[in-house]
Amino acid sequence: MEKVFQFKGVSYPVNTEPAEFLPDVTNFLDGSLDEDNLKGMVASIKMNRPLLLVGPTGSGKTATVRWLARETNNSYRRIQLNGSTTVDDFVGRTLLDPNGTYWVDGILTDAMRKGHWLLLDEINAALPEILFVLNSILDDDRCLILADKEDREVLKPHPNFRLFAAMNPWQDYAGTKELNRAQMDRFMVVEYTYPENIFEQRIVAKHSGILLSLGKDGTKGRPVIERMVEFANIIRKKNKDGELTAICSTRQLIQWVQLGEYLDIKHAAKLSIINKCDDDEKEKVSDELNKLFRNGESIAKHKKNRIAFLKAEQKKNNAPPPNMNDKPTAVSKVVNDPPVKTYTSSYGPRVNDLISGMDSNIIIDDPMPVDADFIKATKIAQGKITSTVTIN
Repeated sequence: MEKVFQFKGVSYPVNTEPAEFLPDVTNFLDGSLDEDNLKGMVASIKMNRPLLLVGPTGSGKTATVRWLARETNNSYRRIQLNGSTTVDDFVGRTLLDPNGTYWVDGILTDAMRKGHWLLLDEINAALPEILFVLNSILDDDRCLILADKEDREVLKPHPNFRLFAAMNPWQDYAGTKELNRAQMDRFMVVEYTYPENIFEQRIVAKHSGILLSLGKDGTKGRPVIERMVEFANIIRKKNKDGELTAICSTRQLIQWVQLGEYLDIKHAAKLSIINKCDDDEKEKVSDELNKLFRNGESIAKHKKNRIAFLKAEQKKNNAPPPNMNDKPTAVSKVVNDPPVKTYTSSYGPRVNDLISGMDSNIIIDDPMPVDADFIKATKIAQGKITSTVTIN
């Protein structure tokens, strides 16, 4: 029976051939992308139409293609185009050895020949001769003539070959240019923006392993990740309004919170965000940071406070002390919009009692020991649970 990947009524067959370059994807949240956009991408892939993804840096363009390749068991290749990328790199070249000359495929030729998915990153930074080559495989006959190869092979793409391109808006990024209308017309175009607030929080949490509600114990404080995303949105608004040229991407937020495991939060922000700003904007960006974070505030301190809070709750509820070496006996997935996961261990219902008293609405980690349950437990959104299933 044929396996298919399906999204919102659009299905695409899962590749049954071995994937040479199957991407490792563990942190992608499909809910972070607009459902209409994702459905449109799946439909375009099904129709074998090339896709152009346009959006700001760090907004998930390449991550989405990687995830779709993984879900459909297809090899994923990526090349970063720039002024140094030559046609030889792209198409192939003739080389010399003691036995004479021989041909070596470039990445485009190799992907077409083997049926890989190829992402052309920063397509609007490519040389004109690269774009000229692309035009030949984007036309209706979809063939590539290897003019420099001795036999002038005419290469038709493997049925599984798919072409993607990605670019940042050319107005906002130096070194890039606008694609002309003829080139744009050859693609289906998907526009990206940064994720909505709650999904961006989830993405940052999933990549870092940091609890969404970390920083708010009981009724005090505001969660760290919530404030980080608020800071990013403030910088983005000022960028949009022309007050700053700086931008804070989802990728930078992930770098920030990951570095924050080892440095205090402001120091981590300096290395991951502020030092990347123009000199005349660093003070303005720092001022916004100071409004949301205290000097010396750190993720490590928040974790200690979290443990102390949970232990106090445990004592107040007369619960037995947890076995820190305990392992989960089951994982319950709560079907929700957005989805919610909660974990059960031999410590039993008391863990979930504590979860229900917290202030966030999701857990986004794999099964974990019970001590991590305490550290990472979060509130199940009240009234949103629709059904529960047990998964292995």
